[in-house]
Amino acid sequence: MSQPNLLSEEQKAVFFKFYENAKYNDLIPAKYAHMIHTAVAMAIGCTP
Repeated sequence: MSQPNLLSEEQKAVFFKFYENAKYNDLIPAKYAHMIHTAVAMAIGCTP
């Protein structure tokens, strides 16, 4: 059985853009970037 799609394509794009900006920067320490990565993964419904 497939998972229901709870986010629109626009919402997914915003989440992924936020994730990329949080992961690849010089301002946020790696441990916090990992926490953001996990939170975004949970928010869009995939396994981190």
